Amino acid sequence: MWTKRGLLLLNLFFLIGPKAKAQDIFSPGPQYILVRTTDNNVYSGRLLRMDSTEVVIQTIVFDKIAIPRSAVRRLRPVSVNHTRLDFAPEQTSVGGIYLLNGSAYGIPPRQKYYSSFFPFYHHVGIGLSNGLSVRGHFALFADNFELPTWIAPKISIPILKEKLIFAAEGLLGRGFAYYIPPLTSDFGGFQLMLTIGSRMNNLSVGSGLAWFGGYFPQRPFFSFSGIVQLAKRLSVQTENYVFRQLENLIHMGGLGLRYHGRWLNIEAGSVFQTGGDLVGVQALPWLAVSVNFY
Repeated sequence: MWTKRGLLLLNLFFLIGPKAKAQDIFSPGPQYILVRTTDNNVYSGRLLRMDSTEVVIQTIVFDKIAIPRSAVRRLRPVSVNHTRLDFAPEQTSVGGIYLLNGSAYGIPPRQKYYSSFFPFYHHVGIGLSNGLSVRGHFALFADNFELPTWIAPKISIPILKEKLIFAAEGLLGRGFAYYIPPLTSDFGGFQLMLTIGSRMNNLSVGSGLAWFGGYFPQRPFFSFSGIVQLAKRLSVQTENYVFRQLENLIHMGGLGLRYHGRWLNIEAGSVFQTGGDLVGVQALPWLAVSVNFY
């Protein structure tokens, strides 16, 4: 037989229990969501703030990222394990990198990467702050004991967020020894670049000047590159440069696929050159591995 105390506890359970459960679900404690934007980028992490203007979350990559509500296509709650295991390639260090150079987006702040076309070519990059990144390159095909090495700082300026980015990039290096004395092996250059689209689906065009061995050409070079995300972890990218050497038009480029992982990325494709003294197309296979650091 139910006692008065038992009936009272039963009533309290039905009256207070559901309210307590609802309070647990909508409590001000940590909440985790997945956001898909109108340009098909996906972000998952801890919800920091959400109002009528923007959604602010913390991901495993970004300490804080603000997404305008107008750019949100869909959002849903997820578990904390989902945010640790799930990721989007545009959140990684190499998300905006083509084969060698990157788009106008640069590298996200405080992120780093190392990439190797083993054993000949290596490059690293780091995002110093919003809009400022730098990459370093070195090659192991030594000539007369000189190892080609160069650095490339980049300043990125968003014109339309996630749609149109402008960048100015410099290059300074030394080490290619097949020059004609008494010229030096110093080389450098600069390029202005415009990227249209998101970090993982874009087209970049650029133009600039480069010098080598103390010779500064009067004709600019042109670049056009792009990346398309084929699947969640797969993209195809191309990188191309066109310039004149004396009266010969030369086209150097590359085309490849990249598998995107949270930490490890694998690239396979081909680099090629046409024009100049070459007859037809000279192509070499490209197989590289890159590592993301957060």
